[in-house]
Amino acid sequence: MTADEDAQALARTDAERDMRNAVLRYVTATGGEVGERPIAPGRDYGTTRDAEPLAGIRAAKALEHASARLGRNYVALARRTGLGWDQVGEALNLEADPDGYGPSVAEQAFEYAAGEPLSYGSSPSYGFTCGSCSQFVSDHGPYDPHPLDRETGHAADCARQAAEVAAWQAERDREDAEWEAGQ
Repeated sequence: MTADEDAQALARTDAERDMRNAVLRYVTATGGEVGERPIAPGRDYGTTRDAEPLAGIRAAKALEHASARLGRNYVALARRTGLGWDQVGEALNLEADPDGYGPSVAEQAFEYAAGEPLSYGSSPSYGFTCGSCSQFVSDHGPYDPHPLDRETGHAADCARQAAEVAAWQAERDREDAEWEAGQ
């Protein structure tokens, strides 16, 4: 195991301990039962303080929802600071279908953040405040190739959107030049 893998394993262990403590705090705060249980049933290894099982389930579910909300807040921060859906997907440990048939990492990240469309026949969208122009932007996902089709709501003089359009145009120009050189 590498030093990085060791550090990640230790961080997971610490997070699990912190989550167990958060469950106990939640159960206590909501009037649920907390008691002692054997560390290892059938063995004399002592006891540990723990939530009653159903109260523990309810608390863990509440913390799961809170964690998901926190994750979506960080997605909004990432988008506000100009990070793309590919980068968000990497942070979520998403992977593209190796055969190329499924959604891309960027598409999976967008779908995670946007959730289901609000009504039948509508497309999902994800809203965030642009860190460049401070306008509320509706992001329609990484599906359309042109930046103006992917995000609406930027100010007319938004530097971030102008940079994305310029990068898109430069890529089109490069592809056109390669195609013409091959003729």
